Amino acid sequence: MKQCGEGLNTYCRRSRRQEQTSTMAVTRQQDEAILVSGREDTKREKELRSNLLEVLVWVVAVSEMLVVRRLREGS
Repeated sequence: MKQCGEGLNTYCRRSRRQEQTSTMAVTRQQDEAILVSGREDTKREKELRSNLLEVLVWVVAVSEMLVVRRLREGS
């Protein structure tokens, strides 16, 4: 295995990024399995639902800002 060094920075960044991506994929699969299993909500499930709600609120807020900006530019 190559070690991170001065000449291998690109390799090291790519390797770390792949590691982070695969970790996120595993976590996402576990989260999806939890959400479709139909059992009672755990602390993790409640946290996921709360995070999803927060993301949706941000999406709506940004969408509204874009609509307002577009309306102002159009007039």
